[in-house]
Amino acid sequence: MRTSFTRSLGFLGSLVLLGSMAACTTNTATEPTHKAATSICLIKSTSTVPGSANRELAQSAVQAQVVFGVRAREVVIKDNESVSLRLLRALQAGCVLMVTGERKYLDELVTFAKGHTKMLVVFVGGQLALVDQPSNFRWFKDDPAAGAKLAGFRAAELGETVSLIVQNGYFQAKAITEAFREGVQAYEQVSGQAVTLNVSSIGSVAEFRTNLEVQPQPEVVALFAGPTIWKSVADYPEITFLGADLQFGQTVTELPENVVASLERGTTIHLLRAVSALLDRDVISTPPIRSEKTLGDALFEVRSLTDPTDNFTAYLQSLIELE
Repeated sequence: MRTSFTRSLGFLGSLVLLGSMAACTTNTATEPTHKAATSICLIKSTSTVPGSANRELAQSAVQAQVVFGVRAREVVIKDNESVSLRLLRALQAGCVLMVTGERKYLDELVTFAKGHTKMLVVFVGGQLALVDQPSNFRWFKDDPAAGAKLAGFRAAELGETVSLIVQNGYFQAKAITEAFREGVQAYEQVSGQAVTLNVSSIGSVAEFRTNLEVQPQPEVVALFAGPTIWKSVADYPEITFLGADLQFGQTVTELPENVVASLERGTTIHLLRAVSALLDRDVISTPPIRSEKTLGDALFEVRSLTDPTDNFTAYLQSLIELE
C-alpha cells in the first residue's frame, strides 16, 4: 500500500457542529417558528439512476429535518404527469423548499420559481446561466468527472494494480471512466511509478463476482455501482475498495473495513444553509446564489475513513486553481 491520499474535509466539521446542535436538549420546549406543514421536498421521477445527485440530496433533506425540525418528503412526478401542476400541488401542500438533481426538471423549476417568489429551489446539475437564474433559485454545478479524477489519483496511490468497475447505467459512466483514467495517469506523472489499470462494466452481482475472481486479483478496486452490488464487497476482504456515493459521514450504515474511501458530493452544507435562510424568510439573494467550482467549493470530494484529517495534495490544489 502506498501513502494515504490527502483531502480536505473541512465542511464535514460544519455538519458535525450542526448535528451536535440538534442533539442538545434542554428542559424548556422550543416552539417552532415555521408552520407544521413546512417541507423540504425532493423532486424526483419514477426511475432511479445509480450515482445521480438525488440520493445525496435525499439524505441531506433528512439531516435538515433533524437539525431544523422541518418535514422532509419526496414528490414523485410520473412520466405522463404535468410537471408544473405537480409542483403547484406540492407547494400548496407545504413544499416551500424544492430540491432535485434531475436535469429534465430544470426549465420547469426555473419558471416555477419565477412565479412563486416566497419559496426556494435548490438545484444540483444541468446548465444554468446567471442571467436566467431567479433570485430564489440556488444552483450548484454537478460534475462527477472532476471528482473521478481525484478518485483515480487516490486509487493509484493505494496500489500498483487498480480495477475500475462501473455498473451499466451509472450516472455519466463514460465521463467518469475517462476522468478516472486521467487521474491514474496524473499520479504516474507525479510519482514516476507505473500503475496497471483495468476497466470493466457490469450489470449484475454475478458479473461483479466473476470480474473479481480472475487471477491475479487487483490490489485496489474503484467501484461505481448501486447498493445491491455493494453488498458483495465484504466477501473480498483482501481487496481495498474505493467507492462512490456511499454517504460517508452522513449515515450510520457500517461498511466493511476494506472500504477505505468514497467519492462523495458535498452539497449537504449548501442545502442546510438554504433551509436556514428559508426559515429566516430570506429566500431572495442578489445576485442569486450559485457555484460553478466543483472542487473549490467541495461539491465533489474523496472522503477517507482511515484519515479524515488529511489536507489538500498538490494535485488537488492544481485542479482547483484551473477551475
